[in-house]
Amino acid sequence: MYLGLLPNGTESEFSRYIGTGVVILAIQCIILAFGIFVFISLIYYLLSNGDECRSESILNITLTSINLLHSTITTFTSVKLLLKLFTSIATQYKTYDKIV
Repeated sequence: MYLGLLPNGTESEFSRYIGTGVVILAIQCIILAFGIFVFISLIYYLLSNGDECRSESILNITLTSINLLHSTITTFTSVKLLLKLFTSIATQYKTYDKIV
C-alpha cells in the first residue's frame, strides 16, 4: 500500500482501510482535544496563581505546546492520507466503474 493506493484491492479491503483510518483519526482528534484542554487549564492556572511556581508552569506550558504541535501535525497527516484513499477509490470508480 502506498499512500492509499492498493493494486488489485477488493472493496472489502478498501472498506477495512477506510474504517481503520477513521478510527485513527477519531483517536487523534480525542488526543488533540485533551491537549487543548490541558493547555488552557495550564494557562488559567498560571494567570490565577501569581508568582509562585511560575517557572514550572511555564515549562509545563512549553511542553504542552510541543505536544499540541505534534498531535496537530499527526491529525492533519491522518486526514491527508484518508483523503488520498478516498481520492483513489473515487478515481477507480470513475475510470473503471469498480475498484480494480
